[in-house]
Amino acid sequence: MSMPKPFFSALCAAALVAVPMETAMGWPADTPQPNQYVLPPASDEVRIEAAAAKERLKGTIVASRFVGHRGDSESAPENTVPAFKSAAEHGFNFETDLYLTKDGVIFASHDRYLRRPGSGMNTLATNAVWKGSLENASAGAWKGPEWAHVKYPTLDDILAFAAEGRFIILEIKDPRKDMIMPLVKEALARHPNVNPTNVVFQGGVDWISKNLPSYRAAACGLPRRGWKISSPPRNMVKWLSGISAKTHRLISVRWDEELVTKEFVDIAHSRGLKVVVWTVNDVDSAWAAFGRGVDYVCTDRPLSLWKEMR
Repeated sequence: MSMPKPFFSALCAAALVAVPMETAMGWPADTPQPNQYVLPPASDEVRIEAAAAKERLKGTIVASRFVGHRGDSESAPENTVPAFKSAAEHGFNFETDLYLTKDGVIFASHDRYLRRPGSGMNTLATNAVWKGSLENASAGAWKGPEWAHVKYPTLDDILAFAAEGRFIILEIKDPRKDMIMPLVKEALARHPNVNPTNVVFQGGVDWISKNLPSYRAAACGLPRRGWKISSPPRNMVKWLSGISAKTHRLISVRWDEELVTKEFVDIAHSRGLKVVVWTVNDVDSAWAAFGRGVDYVCTDRPLSLWKEMR
């Protein structure tokens, strides 16, 4: 029985919905930002593959091949202006997540429930009120007291970083697409620097095609039938067959050294699609991914990873 088309998008949008925030916030000390689904380091076989890829590709990996996961979330709190600024200044693409407040402000947050330490918030993202509440909340205190002054950014703050030569992936996590899309259109109209080459939307291709016909989407895919890396594999080639370059620019797939093969990447390219893998923080996994033809590596540590690979 085939899965409905919105299945993978729903999975990506609901990444933390099924787990308590207390669990999600308990990330390892050496992880630069809270990401519950930290991938394991490369296997011995992939390290050998990575060494060969490094020798073959050295000198060719440039900053624009990296996507900062929620901005440069190693250098600054994720999904904040300092994180976006650092990513942009170093020439990285970046990804961020969007919700809509009850009083009509689109803002960046990954969390469905806003209650990180020091934020002063304790509410669903979709129930947040901007005026007098979220506009004053700290989006960075959880990372350290030096970031307590950092606020939640709006969509206008994010779009200011759009520029030629790199792109921003905007994942619309808010399920109320009929409410958020008109406001997205209004925001795009306020920013002449924004165009379909430097902004890509993820989170509902039908809504994007209907409201922003000149923009193409990013499709989000999970190679396993669950979030655990040990979950049974999916037929990703079959999934690819339902994705068209007419409506999609990218496919965004969780890195899986067994399932994101060179053959899979080649099929995606034959369909006119670029491939992003996430969330790769291990240098050997990054070399192996690039060696298999992946176009972009999405990482929590773009600056460190790029420096290591240079």
